[in-house]
Amino acid sequence: MVLAETQRLLQHLREAARLAERVGDRAKLADVLARTLAPLRASGQHDRAVEIGERALALAKEAGDARLNALAGMELSSVHFVGGDTLLAETLLTQALLALDSVPAGTGDPDSVWLRRRILENLMGVLTTTGRFQEAVWHGERALHMAEDLGHPAPIAWTLGRLGRVYCCRGDVNKAIDLCARSLTFAREREVHNVIQWSSASLGVAYTLGGRTTEAVARLEEAVAAGESTSSLDPYTLVSLGHAYLAAGRPEDAERRAREALAMCRQQTRRDVEADALHLIGDLAARREPPAGEQAEDSYRQALALAEPRHMRPLIAHCHLGLAKLYRRTGKRDQGRDHLTTATTMYREMDMRFWLEQAEAELRELA
Repeated sequence: MVLAETQRLLQHLREAARLAERVGDRAKLADVLARTLAPLRASGQHDRAVEIGERALALAKEAGDARLNALAGMELSSVHFVGGDTLLAETLLTQALLALDSVPAGTGDPDSVWLRRRILENLMGVLTTTGRFQEAVWHGERALHMAEDLGHPAPIAWTLGRLGRVYCCRGDVNKAIDLCARSLTFAREREVHNVIQWSSASLGVAYTLGGRTTEAVARLEEAVAAGESTSSLDPYTLVSLGHAYLAAGRPEDAERRAREALAMCRQQTRRDVEADALHLIGDLAARREPPAGEQAEDSYRQALALAEPRHMRPLIAHCHLGLAKLYRRTGKRDQGRDHLTTATTMYREMDMRFWLEQAEAELRELA
């Protein structure tokens, strides 16, 4: 969201909230406050977003309006998710779905259908972050069917990309590339401009995973340039470009983008991506010749300190694999073996076969 537009939107929403409060319309006030959370989140006002979100949810429950309850819960869950509280985010999304389940069947309320699809998409992201990929795919396929039934191009393109990212995180390269490419193609053909940047980034992530580094860098540079030109750049896109640069043998560029992402995350309270940025910085330090052992270890451990209490299991496994490789290269084989055992176990539990194969190959190196 463009910064100037975000500030204007917040100003209009504050005025709408004042009017709703003045006339005593508490249901309208709950609706306005819930819609305030996205621009607050985009402008990095995390604590304020939590405060307003909790008030919106309380007002929605007081009004006894199921759709308002679901909307407020969904928006508050997004605030907590980017702040790193994945368990609370999942709880709020689950409660939001239950609220919508109380809406009588056959009412034909398009807002409720639209809202349910968005909740399913957000739940897909939370489940992916915690390594529950099968559940994430199930919710994602439900969301895609709903998007196709709605017939609007934006949710179709968006959901295809979100589902593609689930497969990226699990390590299913071909499925990830297929879904992300479909998302970008559809967004371009239907001129869904607010999705093109995000879809391009998603396809870049998939290409990096598949070893197509030239294409990965091109798609991610395109996404970053678009984000920078509109003040809408997401730190995850920067981290993803950093990974692509590292895979393409451009560590200096990767380091620059990783540091930019880390600074942005800390400014915006994006704990979900901050841990990813620290992991990338650890990888960069570990791959130097010779390895920058202390810096790499410190970065991996900072990433773990953020990821472990937030149950970010795939990232936790990646950090343990990174530490295992680092310790093998620096002669600390016993320590490396311990971390490798942890990574291998976690990858196997989450059915992350792409990385499990890497961990098993590393185990053979240590044997």
